[in-house]
Amino acid sequence: MEEWAKIFKALSDETRLKILGILFEKGFCVGALARHLGKSEASVSQHIRILRKAGILVGEKRNGYTFYELNRELAENIIVRINHIMEGMPQRKECCHYITGKHQFCEIYNNSPNNEEKSQFDF
Repeated sequence: MEEWAKIFKALSDETRLKILGILFEKGFCVGALARHLGKSEASVSQHIRILRKAGILVGEKRNGYTFYELNRELAENIIVRINHIMEGMPQRKECCHYITGKHQFCEIYNNSPNNEEKSQFDF
C-alpha cells in the first residue's frame, strides 16, 4: 500500500503530469523537457527525480544525455489499480439539494428505498 501511496503522491503535481503527457509519445532529456515546459533544468530534474523514485519514469543514457521515458508496465498497472478501486465504489447519484439538505424536494432521494440515500447533512 505504501508503494501505491508514493506513486499517487508523485502524480499529484501539475508539472509532473505535464511531463508525463510529453513523455507519453517518446523520450526526452531534461534540457528538452525544460525548454518545452518553460522551466529551469534544475526544477525539471527535481520532478524527474520524484517520478523515477516512484518508478513512473525510466532513464536511458544516449550520447552523454539521459533520455526519460514512461514506464509503460507501471502505467498499465496504475490504470488497472484505478479501475479496481472504481469498481468497488458505489454509483454516485447527484442530488440537486445536497448542500441545503432539503431532500424532500429531491427526486433521487424520494425514489430510493426507505430513503436510505440520506446525506451527512440529514439529522
